[in-house]
Amino acid sequence: MRRRGRITAAVLVAAALAAGGVAWRRRTSPPPSAPPPRSAAPSSRDFAAAERAAAPPLPVAPSGSAAPTSAVERLKAFTAAVARAETNAALEVDAALRNGGGAAALALIRERVFRRDGGEAERLSRAFLARLIPHCARRDGSCASAALALARELLRSPDLDPDARLQAAAGLGGVRSSKGVAYAREGQAPRFVFTPRTDDEGGEPGPYDDSLAEAARADGAAAAELLRAFEGDPSPDVRRVAALGLPQGGTPGWEAALRAATLGDPDPALRGAAFEILARAGAAGLETLARDVVRRPEQTPEAQAAALGVIARAAAADPESRRFLVRCLETGAPPDARAALTRHSIELLAGFKDPELQGGLTTLLLRHAGEDEALVDSFVEEVVARGWTAYQPLFRAIASSLAGDSEARRALEEGARKLDEAPRFVELAARARENEARVRALWSEIVAPGTSEARKAELREKIGALTRELWELQERR
Repeated sequence: MRRRGRITAAVLVAAALAAGGVAWRRRTSPPPSAPPPRSAAPSSRDFAAAERAAAPPLPVAPSGSAAPTSAVERLKAFTAAVARAETNAALEVDAALRNGGGAAALALIRERVFRRDGGEAERLSRAFLARLIPHCARRDGSCASAALALARELLRSPDLDPDARLQAAAGLGGVRSSKGVAYAREGQAPRFVFTPRTDDEGGEPGPYDDSLAEAARADGAAAAELLRAFEGDPSPDVRRVAALGLPQGGTPGWEAALRAATLGDPDPALRGAAFEILARAGAAGLETLARDVVRRPEQTPEAQAAALGVIARAAAADPESRRFLVRCLETGAPPDARAALTRHSIELLAGFKDPELQGGLTTLLLRHAGEDEALVDSFVEEVVARGWTAYQPLFRAIASSLAGDSEARRALEEGARKLDEAPRFVELAARARENEARVRALWSEIVAPGTSEARKAELREKIGALTRELWELQERR
């Protein structure tokens, strides 16, 4: 079964890219080496010139070829140019490290990042260079303090490119290498957007993954700079990356700042991101805040999904959280996070046998299967993975009323077949077949024209009782 994701507001031309976009994550990096003595080191300008001889600057189209004409060709050429900008930045910095150590590499970065000339290619180059500041400190530990100072300087420079400030914050807070998306709007030049990594994907780290977070924890001024950027940078993107770095940087007061932002930040995306970061960091005592996030329709679906996870994890030991989760199931709220509500509730039910929770799940599916394919996908996937044959009659009954080309119908029928092919118990499978006709008859009356809401509620109760009876038999085995 396929999972569905959200599409960003920007018109992404991913289909136009041979590689489906650009992901900035290097798996390998040059092996660390001790810097040579730095007496009579050449200037950073000499390093840059030497490396450009090996890695040419950024043409939009290959030399001697015609300029790309279609939007697809322009985007492909632009994507290739971005890749060259990333490669050139790493080559230049590593050359400076080899020839003059960390001090020379940081001087190169500072000189280039604070330039005001150039177009999109230079903007990208400045951002890539800013993210390599921690790489300099890792390769030459003697420049760690200077690296922290430069990252702080970049982050508090409001006239600097926002992308360079974003990358300085990422390095200072230990945010993993950024992914970038090349995109184009109709009639406009291609553009490249840096977005932070929030996953823990493995693999060999590269120069764009190095971090100053450990050093920042020991440097109160560096940690405070992240908090200042989170609370006051003019760019929402910089603020979000700074927020991601607050826990890693050990910034005093980071939990209080994120809790306050969750409830009161004027930027809806930042409100959601703040709670997601709190949940990911395992902050204690989030249940009350999580319930507030779920109740607020202006919160992002991602934040509400994270909040439902917090509530579900607390529900086994906390009756109030459990009651709140059951109410969400019965009302189908929040509507944009029903798939996550389903997943977290089933995970809880697998280890905490609660008839009210089980009944709430049945109600959720009965009420919303016809309008929420993501909910159906999540429900079927979780139930089939656990071999819960008790839901088989319900799947078949609901599928019978949905359009033949419906994704939800296909998912329900596939789930029922999988449960039928490998029933957990012969007796349970036989009872499931008996219940199927009764559930189907009740469901047919629910979807029939003219059935009153009161009667529908009564019929759903009967279906819930039949499913619960089968589920209890299943759990006794």
